[in-house]
Amino acid sequence: MDYSIERDLANSGIVEVTTTDGKRYVSRVDKPLGHLSRPLSYGQVVEKFLDCATHAARPLSPQKLQEVVERVDSLEQAPDVAVLTRLLGSPLSL
Repeated sequence: MDYSIERDLANSGIVEVTTTDGKRYVSRVDKPLGHLSRPLSYGQVVEKFLDCATHAARPLSPQKLQEVVERVDSLEQAPDVAVLTRLLGSPLSL
């Protein structure tokens, strides 16, 4: 694996992959997914949150993560948002 920084690309990126059989694939990304011009859908945001949460130093159970998603989804109706800090601060029981 190798990488280089190309100053003339600014905020763009190019990924090149060469397979073991010699095939070469190149893709350039000027605006990454999640940029204002390429926003994530709600489902993609939830999926990204759940994926990132699995790598947390103190992971939460899938049930608690789903509860966090549901609470955030109905945040406007929440009488007290402190429930989120309580949910997010509880480590997974092993």
